[in-house]
Amino acid sequence: MGIIGGGRGALPPRENRHQDEKGISMRPAMRSSRSVALAASMLFAEAAVPASAQELPSGIQMDRLMVQVDRQMAGEQYGAALRTLDRVLALQAEHDLELPEPFWMKRAEAAVGAEDYLEAIASATRYLEAVGREGEHYMAALELLDGAVAEGCTPERMTETLESVRACLAAGADPNAAGEDGRSTLDWAAERGDPGITAALMAAGADPAVAAAAAREAGREAMAPGRVFKDCAVCPEMVVVPAGSFMMGSPEGEEGRLEDREGPQHRGTIGTPFAVGVYEVTFAEWDACVGAGGCGGYRPEDEGWGRGSRPVINVSWEDAQEYVRWLSRETGEGYRLPTEAEWEYVARAGTTTARYWGESEAGQCRYGNGADAAFLGESPNATTVSCSDGYARTAPVGLFEANGFGLYDVLGNVWEWTEDCWNDSYRGAPTDGSAWRSGDCSFRVLRGGSWNLNPRNLRSANRIWLSPGFRRSYIGFRVVRTIN
Repeated sequence: MGIIGGGRGALPPRENRHQDEKGISMRPAMRSSRSVALAASMLFAEAAVPASAQELPSGIQMDRLMVQVDRQMAGEQYGAALRTLDRVLALQAEHDLELPEPFWMKRAEAAVGAEDYLEAIASATRYLEAVGREGEHYMAALELLDGAVAEGCTPERMTETLESVRACLAAGADPNAAGEDGRSTLDWAAERGDPGITAALMAAGADPAVAAAAAREAGREAMAPGRVFKDCAVCPEMVVVPAGSFMMGSPEGEEGRLEDREGPQHRGTIGTPFAVGVYEVTFAEWDACVGAGGCGGYRPEDEGWGRGSRPVINVSWEDAQEYVRWLSRETGEGYRLPTEAEWEYVARAGTTTARYWGESEAGQCRYGNGADAAFLGESPNATTVSCSDGYARTAPVGLFEANGFGLYDVLGNVWEWTEDCWNDSYRGAPTDGSAWRSGDCSFRVLRGGSWNLNPRNLRSANRIWLSPGFRRSYIGFRVVRTIN
């Protein structure tokens, strides 16, 4: 038998040869007449075998390349697989060969792996055209084509070039589609500034009115509950919370309940989803506002505790209003302070216990920054929990565990301003989640407690009041955003 290789003749078995400075030489064991005859036979056989794989018949070369593609695909080397398939096409064109039945399907699969979705669409289409409904991979090709269109023919990708528009439309992409951001194919076409793209979409049935309706629907779906987003690089991170109802206030007998100010307990209803800050507004976010000419140019003192990701402190209700006005101008969206009802709704996150982690103070150091052993070192006479969260003052946001809506530091760290005027009890309070704009509006409501608060009072129902211009190191806020 012959051995395919780069030399002019076959090599004897490895155990019967060695390497010297001149190359390969026979060991003495090869000197027997039988060994010499065997070697001669091998050399004669080798003479009839091509010296390299490139000298194999073209059909065999093609099959060998297809085997190589399988190996590359198994190793997730999709770009390499596409290049090998290019070599198959070159062989086919040069020798007028028939492509293997699964060729275009393999090329489509490799293109999907390489995230070249337009190539995947073209290859899957070629496969379907070549084999029809009788093809072995017919259903798989249909599924692959549908997936490639979904991934590669989003309004943004579809409108990159006139060629991509035509390819996507030929594959059945919707000319009126809208992306997760609510922007339609026609919106993207307008941004590209290529009249040919717009014309191709319109010829395929794109209708501005239909596209606008699809964009509105996509926008609603994009803002489904649980979605986390930012409207700008320096904007707070927001999460969409669902509509729902809850019992607002504390029941009589809740440990730590503060007389009538937390009652009477009543049902509140939040009629529509809205977005709320995942974290309390940070110094970094406030400083960005000031740097952009907003927030009245006010730079609150950080008390030497640090800025960056720590919650902004020493900000009044009036300061917070300056921030949400700036944020609304920057984004074109409706940012504001939460109503008191919205605040308690998101703080409870579906719970009915005194704290969103349970009735007991135990667990405070996992969920919130309040008075604890770390704080006791600064204030020896304070009432604290026995655990330590490592922060005697404010902590960077997001260090503790989130509640059921994915919000951090809702209890503890800093008191948070709400929109509402102060009322001594909930008698006559709105039940639709709106702000209470009557009562004593020379005071505004704060919720959530702070780093120096007695654990007994670090509860979802606790509420206090302060004047709108009041600034202290234990006061901050978080924002909400209306979803249209």
